Amino acid sequence: MLITFIISQRKSIPAIRSSVEKLCLAAGKEITKNGRTFYTFPSPSALGKLSVNELKNCSLGYRAAYIHATARMIAREKISFTKMETLSDKELTEKLLLFPGAGIKVVNCISLFAYHRTAAAPVDVWIGRVIQKYYGGISPFPSYGHAAGIFQQYMFFYAQAKKLK
Repeated sequence: MLITFIISQRKSIPAIRSSVEKLCLAAGKEITKNGRTFYTFPSPSALGKLSVNELKNCSLGYRAAYIHATARMIAREKISFTKMETLSDKELTEKLLLFPGAGIKVVNCISLFAYHRTAAAPVDVWIGRVIQKYYGGISPFPSYGHAAGIFQQYMFFYAQAKKLK
């Protein structure tokens, strides 16, 4: 999830999907099931073995260096994401911000979707548009407390459905 959210920076959902598929082809393990071939998402060590240029060939652009450094860091330090479950929200944020390419939006996405920290409310372009249009540029999330991330998902769906500009 960390890698895919690093990929998500300034990319559309179809572009993210394409990059992930290319990464899987480049370094994932081949699996054949019912006559169909699939590739797993690469392990950190498999990703870390790819060069930055090989990662760029997966349509990652500037993110390739972040992914390379992050994957190598995870593999080298044998980081356990499971152990991070016990951290407080603040401690989790601090730990996740140490990964190259993981800014606050990426960290909030990981906190919300991987660790179910529903107080985390990622602000991307779509959410920013909602905040500008309906909240005068002031984030409504503090008033939603531990439900902020859930509310953010409704906002995201609304912005996408209405193609908010």
